[in-house]
Amino acid sequence: MATKAEISVIRSIDGLPADWDNYVTAHPQGRLFHGRHWLAVIEQTYRYACHGLVARDESGSVVGLLPLFVVRSRLTGNRLISAPFSYICGPLTDNDEIERLLLESAQEATRQLGLKYLEVKMDRPLAVLSDRFEQHSGFLTYRLDLTGDEEDLWRGLHKNMIQRGINRAKREGVTVEVSARAEDSDAFDYLNRVTCRKHGIPAQPQEFFAAIWKQLIPVGLADCLFARLGERRIAAVIIFYDRQRAIYMYGASLPKSLSARPNHLLLWEGILRAREKGMTEFDFGRVSADNTGLAEFKKRWGTTEVPLMYYYWPEKEGVGSMDRKSLKIRLSTFLFSRLPLGVTGRIRWLYRHLA
Repeated sequence: MATKAEISVIRSIDGLPADWDNYVTAHPQGRLFHGRHWLAVIEQTYRYACHGLVARDESGSVVGLLPLFVVRSRLTGNRLISAPFSYICGPLTDNDEIERLLLESAQEATRQLGLKYLEVKMDRPLAVLSDRFEQHSGFLTYRLDLTGDEEDLWRGLHKNMIQRGINRAKREGVTVEVSARAEDSDAFDYLNRVTCRKHGIPAQPQEFFAAIWKQLIPVGLADCLFARLGERRIAAVIIFYDRQRAIYMYGASLPKSLSARPNHLLLWEGILRAREKGMTEFDFGRVSADNTGLAEFKKRWGTTEVPLMYYYWPEKEGVGSMDRKSLKIRLSTFLFSRLPLGVTGRIRWLYRHLA
């Protein structure tokens, strides 16, 4: 018998019903990226139009949801995404039939809104309609089991690449502190701008990090750890706490300080802090499958590789599906890496086009 459900559209994060987060929390696949705190960060920073889908049964109870935003861009095309800058944010449902209804509603919205494509981000296969979507498997993540003791975790680290880097940071006098002030978002923003310029990509707006300090850190959903060398902050990481999983979301550092290996120590201290908080897994964050150097670095922490499955309708499109080795990507990377830091700060509006 077909499942009966009514699909409604939520036009703003402020309009999310009270039982939205209750459903996310109760669902075994519910993630921080489905919740209102993170979705508010995205909406407030980038001003995308919310198009959240909620399915309710005949009694009015939530039986499924799918966070979506409309991204309109003359540079990278118009699309419907679940959800921008969220690397796992697929449909949550009571059953496969509800998943089908939500995906069909998303397809219809893509047509009605005159958008070019729909993108659904998963870490599992679609339960239904997979024949209608084109799958892109160009991203991976790496996860570390935290259920062992600290000695087990240390023994699992690559001796030359990871253990040696952590020990070097300690010998160099690098120390780690946890952010405790809202103003620290500016310090992270500066480090991030320097890092993005080095890698030849636009930096996120300062408002994005200010929103993380406002929406996520006060409620225990995120931390920022800074590395100091003397009086100077030389690197930082932002870690999200998603149920029992810690996620390394953002990292930034001063290139001239990398010889002191601050990032090694930051990640190690982040792992230990996650264990203290009761996390059972540490996710090292999304990486392009063709970025073999970064992938190898993450493997050497004793992690397990997990493929991410992104689905596109009617066909594969967008920035996330582009080949990093393409001429367009290589040229833009080259140009951005040579811009003065002050100029890169004035063109951060470009980042909203990369969702």
